Amino acid sequence: VESSTAAARLWGEIMEEIGADASAKSHIWDEDFVTAIELHLLDGEDITDEEQRVLKGSLCKSGEDVVLLSSWKKFFIKWQKSNKGSIINYLEQLLQESGQQAARRASLDWEQQELQEGKAEVERMKSEQLQRAESLKKKTERAEL
Repeated sequence: VESSTAAARLWGEIMEEIGADASAKSHIWDEDFVTAIELHLLDGEDITDEEQRVLKGSLCKSGEDVVLLSSWKKFFIKWQKSNKGSIINYLEQLLQESGQQAARRASLDWEQQELQEGKAEVERMKSEQLQRAESLKKKTERAEL
């Protein structure tokens, strides 16, 4: 509850910073929103494009450029529980995890492709064997005549 309250308080401060209603339940992901986060969480330091991509991916779950208060609270609570300290450290952890997930997906994609190619090779070999068997059957039938 304490983290949720802190998240809501920070959300209100960010909303006020960008000139929105502090009680708003959502806001568009835009440059003003990013700048407000930089001001409130990074002492005005710029967030990198990669960190911004990870943050946006964490906050804009619907695939749209909308940040919901509920998504903000969930992100904030996970960040606080991570014991990573700064938001940048937490975003770097998420970035590393997303890189590992991408590598696993690429590996699985490669394995799936290999499996499909293997299946295609087996089917080709079966077809060749069937053709040989048919050819042998015809030769045998002719020889018997």
